[in-house]
Amino acid sequence: MAVRRIEDIKPAGIASDVWVGSYDEAKQEMERCGFREIDLAVNAKLRREQGKGAYVSKNGNWTSADFLILPGKNPRLTRSSVISAFAKQATEASRTGEFYLDTSELKEAYEKALEDSVEIDATRINTHRFNKSKIATYAFGTTCGENIEQDKEDARLYGEFLSDIISEMPIILPNSESKPFARKVWFRWLGVSWSALGGDHGDLYGDDSRVRGVCENAEGVAKK
Repeated sequence: MAVRRIEDIKPAGIASDVWVGSYDEAKQEMERCGFREIDLAVNAKLRREQGKGAYVSKNGNWTSADFLILPGKNPRLTRSSVISAFAKQATEASRTGEFYLDTSELKEAYEKALEDSVEIDATRINTHRFNKSKIATYAFGTTCGENIEQDKEDARLYGEFLSDIISEMPIILPNSESKPFARKVWFRWLGVSWSALGGDHGDLYGDDSRVRGVCENAEGVAKK
């Protein structure tokens, strides 16, 4: 099935569209159009700016973040995505099982991703305490740790945005196995039981997968 593009957020400082198709093909087409894969912090910021009724809020999408599922340890949330770097390989692996990080090339990327990651030691985060949560601050902070106070404020604002829908944001993960593997983070749509960081959805090959891209050069996108 051919990749479909959904033109969503029009240029206003930042443009953001969605590509629908298998993860690898949608990502490739997104990048061909001059967009980069969205991160959780920007995704959350766009939801706040566009509102709860906007497409970006009412529909989930893949993000540039990964969950690393580790044997005998708590999972990690990473900004550097092994799946994004090996999109075709990961998409193919998801047809039959997990994207195991067991080759020398993947181990190198996995160890690099771990250098900028946070431990997932909770399954729910109180939306009124996002700025107190290292996970929420890491996920939704727009400075990526360069200004921790700003990151805490970004997290607080997204928690406040969610608080009239849910009191706690779930983090949904698969069980660990004997080998490490990666799951791409699915940013679930806003709903009473759905406003979550999802790592339970490993199907990258589905034709209805949504890859959201962003482009800060909004003027250039408009000209295209």
